[in-house]
Amino acid sequence: MSTIQEANKARIREFVQVVQNQQDVEACDRFFSPDFVNPDIEKVLATGKGETESFKDHVDGDKVLHRMLFRAFPDIRVSILDMAADGDKVWTMKRFQGTHLGPWMDVQPTGRSMCFEVVDIMRLQDGMIMDHQMVSTFERMVEHLRA
Repeated sequence: MSTIQEANKARIREFVQVVQNQQDVEACDRFFSPDFVNPDIEKVLATGKGETESFKDHVDGDKVLHRMLFRAFPDIRVSILDMAADGDKVWTMKRFQGTHLGPWMDVQPTGRSMCFEVVDIMRLQDGMIMDHQMVSTFERMVEHLRA
């Protein structure tokens, strides 16, 4: 594996640790390019039965999402289960676990434990995340909280 691929994997590990586990939302600016694109952000933020949080660009949208996540699940932990790199892309299989202690979209706190998994595909350029695509069990977790 090339040095750039190893560097990109290290950068994603750092992102998960700093932004997702240490809950340093403002650090997103250190990881995302100003031109960052996440085609899923609007869909994820609209999970609240038609209500969408507003954001100015996709970096800001990612910050909004993380703030909402940390407010709803203040003890959330993110684990990287698997990771691979090819070219300028890094794939991760991650597990998010926490307790629903704050409002999430239209769901008031339930006190329930939750878990969902995400496969992320992130493309990096010069150490910055340029775009992000994902497949997750997130929507299933939200339905579990509503039940």
